[in-house]
Amino acid sequence: MPQVTFQAAARWYRHLFASDGSPWDEAFLAEIRGGQPQLGRNPSLFVDTSQLSLGLEWSRRVSEQIDWVRFYTNTGIGWRNEQLLGREELLGERSESADRAVLLAETGFEFDAARLSRHMRLRLRIGVTGWLPSWMSGEWQRPFRNRGHLSPSAGYSPITSYD
Repeated sequence: MPQVTFQAAARWYRHLFASDGSPWDEAFLAEIRGGQPQLGRNPSLFVDTSQLSLGLEWSRRVSEQIDWVRFYTNTGIGWRNEQLLGREELLGERSESADRAVLLAETGFEFDAARLSRHMRLRLRIGVTGWLPSWMSGEWQRPFRNRGHLSPSAGYSPITSYD
């Protein structure tokens, strides 16, 4: 089953750490994410997720000759809400909701697809995003504990996004 989530992000480009002649672009980043991706390889467990975050992003062209491909990385802090949901043989089971502050990091490649206006463009991103902690161990996971599911302290997700 596909790992489907959504992401809406806003970027405000400023020079913070790099000099004016640097090939790196820097931006303040605000984003919201959500979805119900599958938990690991178990087709019966999903994580209902929502996240609001703020951070900094750096990007640069891969080369001067290929200006439509960029490398990017970002880091930030956010607030994440997660709840385990059961499907198939676990249908109807759900954990309590867990909210917490998280540290975030993301890296990957960005491909320009079209310029929509002076301030907006369509681009495709392919990369990996991670957050720490992923979810807390505790009472909110009790319905699933006896089924051998573990509580990781870090999570990651492959991403493909348009913005």
